[in-house]
Amino acid sequence: MIEIWKTKAPRQAEFFQTHLQQVRQQSRDRPGFGACQWLPTQNRLNKHLKDPKRQKCFLCLSDQIEDMAHLWTCPALAQEQAILQDQVSAIVVSFPFTSFKLEPRQSRLRREWFHRGNALLHQQNSISETRRLAMTRDFWEINNYKEFIGQNAFLYALSDVLPTHSNEIVNLCPKFMSMVAEEFSLNTEGFSNALQHSVCFNHWCSESPSDTAFGTMGSCFAADLVGKNIFAFPPPDSHEVIIRCLERCSSLIDSKVATRVVLLLNKSSTNSWLLPVFSRAQSLRANLNPIINSLSYWR
Repeated sequence: MIEIWKTKAPRQAEFFQTHLQQVRQQSRDRPGFGACQWLPTQNRLNKHLKDPKRQKCFLCLSDQIEDMAHLWTCPALAQEQAILQDQVSAIVVSFPFTSFKLEPRQSRLRREWFHRGNALLHQQNSISETRRLAMTRDFWEINNYKEFIGQNAFLYALSDVLPTHSNEIVNLCPKFMSMVAEEFSLNTEGFSNALQHSVCFNHWCSESPSDTAFGTMGSCFAADLVGKNIFAFPPPDSHEVIIRCLERCSSLIDSKVATRVVLLLNKSSTNSWLLPVFSRAQSLRANLNPIINSLSYWR
């Protein structure tokens, strides 16, 4: 087996040969992640289990599988990632010809899409420049795996979206959205669309099929939202949609996987479904008050 290791994984075999006795001794008690130069991520620790939820990241709670690729983009490790990037950039700058900058493919395509989108939207001032840039980013993220992207693909997708959401002007305060997403660790926005979804959430749902080109997960009533932290603001003028939203939230909360839903509703939307929730919250708060007061005393 060691000979096969030398052939297929020479770097790991080099570490094994240098510390032969130590690796053999440690392998009796624990997996040899150090010998393989692997990090004990949740994916590697629990990949033999049938439950995929055991492989999700516990640091950021973004419903992403914690593997080596996720460690480079995990929001919980943003500070460490920034430090590493600065250190690597300081080394790369010392290389020859680093002063010659090449425009990345993403930057070039998004710049072209932005200018063509401006030509299409020159008569519609309701869509801000920031939103247009966000739409080019969304279109890139959903199509960046393709080797070739059609020259007019972005314009066709934009033309399909505009008639659908031209009359939808309900927008929430960006500071409020940022505060809610941060305080409750939310990662999914329900009842949004390509022209209005917040950048504070990694995922978003839309009831319009035309928004698929910009990365929607699908309808909030049909998408797989189990295990996600969701912010939902259903249309306040549609009582039927609000009732369906409450039933959907009830089924998500009753699932076996931990799921969080933050609802924003009008005061008049309170119905019999919410009354048991409010009563349970009041009783829970009454039971926790003595504990909270004692903790505040010992501070």
